[in-house]
Amino acid sequence: MGRYINQEAVLVRLRGKVKTTDNPDAEPDRMPLLLLNRLINESEGQVEMDLSPRYLAPFQTSDGNSFSQLPERPTKEMLRTLCELLSVIRVLETDFGRGSSSDASKYADSCQKRYNVIIYGDSEKKIPGLLSLRDETYNTFRLPPLPGLRSNYQAAAMDTGFAGYIARSDDFSGGAYPAMQINDPSETFWNGVIDHDPQDFTGNG
Repeated sequence: MGRYINQEAVLVRLRGKVKTTDNPDAEPDRMPLLLLNRLINESEGQVEMDLSPRYLAPFQTSDGNSFSQLPERPTKEMLRTLCELLSVIRVLETDFGRGSSSDASKYADSCQKRYNVIIYGDSEKKIPGLLSLRDETYNTFRLPPLPGLRSNYQAAAMDTGFAGYIARSDDFSGGAYPAMQINDPSETFWNGVIDHDPQDFTGNG
């Protein structure tokens, strides 16, 4: 079982396409559930890496609590959808031609396209994705952050122009400084300097 999704969520999307079993010795033409779980975990890790230019892995709340504490919509639903889509793709890649009742290549392609649009957007249709940039000159994201999700203090770009969010990324400061500020809108350059001991940022007294 994965950290963010379960077997049932993936199997619903694979109904009529892939058959599974918990007894692979008796049913060698079906995908073992043990392998399905492994592919789900693998897919979740890939989603974490794909979103790491903006969000910290593993996914957690802005104050460091577990995934279960994130808002159900849109944050958890969006992340679960990405994990389910990639899990389906990985299962079809692994199981293709064995235990499949139909040619699922078109379905896998459609899942991959949907996954890519959610993360990277579609420039032709002018649909922004989670990692789409507003302005490459200033390296800022186009869409607001997913509510409650902890930002990566080593982000390649930054969140700016959104009420309550910090215009700060690793390109503009050392890792420790934005690590304190990027997930806490109450922190600013000024009160960050005044309130915190310099040792918090530099490691020196």
